[in-house]
Parts: sequence; structure tokens; C-alpha cells
Amino acid sequence: MVSLTLQEARRVVRTLDAIAAAGGSPAGFARSGVTLLGGLVGSDLTTMSDCDVAAGHRRVVSDDPHALTPRDVERFDAFFHVHPLVRAHAFRPQVGTRRISDQVSPGAFRRTALYGEYYRPLRLGYVVAVPVCIAGPRLVSFVFNRGARDFDDRECALLEALRAPLAALFARAEAQAAAQAAVTAFLRGIGVDRAAPGIDSLTPREREVLAWVAAGKANVQIARIVGASPRTVQKHLEHVYAKL
Repeated sequence: MVSLTLQEARRVVRTLDAIAAAGGSPAGFARSGVTLLGGLVGSDLTTMSDCDVAAGHRRVVSDDPHALTPRDVERFDAFFHVHPLVRAHAFRPQVGTRRISDQVSPGAFRRTALYGEYYRPLRLGYVVAVPVCIAGPRLVSFVFNRGARDFDDRECALLEALRAPLAALFARAEAQAAAQAAVTAFLRGIGVDRAAPGIDSLTPREREVLAWVAAGKANVQIARIVGASPRTVQKHLEHVYAKL
């Protein structure tokens, strides 16, 4: 097993801090991730792929928004279920960072239709994927691509060190999006416009408490979840109602 140097560990921490600061929503997490992660390993093209394994389709965010055309996405989907990394990660949450070369030899890979019709036109041939969510048919990964050389063991170890914290940040972004949707539905139910004056003045803790109310939690339950007293939760709600 490859150990990271102190300098490499610091780079990992700085990158995670930057993604955490910029990625409060699922879209923000994806954009900051593809922008910041590729520099750690010298990726020619970095993407976040959100795959529906059952449907054989992926939604992709790229560090270069012009790198992949709709036709490229169609070509990828045509070979979705035979892609070595999809096969390695689908329905297998215990599997970590993997290169295509971990699954099939470079020579054999270059003889596949997947390489000839998708990777060769993009001038890419070496790929490593870091899964951050494997939940039923959903597979979400950061994918790093190169044209000239494969990713070495040290680079893969560095990416693997990022995998668990990235998964936690992804889960947090998804949870925040769900909470915001619950708040919107709750406000609509009590006749408050989501864009009404006062919404933007809510503090993060007030939004959090309101989200739990929208989820049907009582004050005592919310107090346990957020680590506060029921009286403090009540005060937060008083402030929310006054602002709204």
C-alpha cells in the first residue's frame, strides 16, 4: 500500500476544504470537484458522472464544458454496460478507486469498440474512477482521463485518500438539496412564497430547524438532532415566524 507524503496529504486537505467551501449544493459540489480535483493528478479531462446503471445512461459534468458533445455522451451510453469501470463499481460499494488498466490490459482495451468509438476520438486512453455514491442503480464517480500515460499507484493512492471525504461531502450536498425542497414544500403548504421577503434573512441554523419541522419532526426531536435544547429550538422557530 502506498503512503502519502506530508506534502501530498496537505494538498488533499486543501482541496477538500476548497470543495467543501464551494460545494454547498449538488451542482456546486460537482462544479468545484471537477475544477479542483484534476490538478492533483494531472488529469487531461475530469468529469463527475452520475450514472443510472439500470437505464444505462449517465449525466456528466466536465471541467471543460465543451469537451464532450451530445454525440459523445450517446457513444458512451452505447457501451455503458460493458465499460470496465461501470462493471467494476456498479452495485459494489466496497470497491474503491480503479483504473481501466486494473480491469483489462491496455492492449486488450484498445481493441474494444468502446475505445475505438468513444475514447480514441477524444484522444484519451487512460482512465481512473473514484466512486462517491453507489446506491442501488445509482453510481456517482469522479473520473480522471489522460491521453499520454496511465495513472500510477501513488496517484491512485492520493485519489483513494479523497474517496471517503468526497463521499461525505456529496451526501451532505444531496441532503441539503432535499432539505431545501422540504422547506419549499412546507412554506407552500402554509401559504408562504419561497421568494417572499424574509426568506433570505434566515440563518443557517434557522433553515436547518425549519427543514426538520418541514420533515414532520417535533421540537424535542429536532433538539436531539441539532444538539440544542427544546427551548432553543422554539426560539429559532419564533425568529423564523417573525421573519416570514
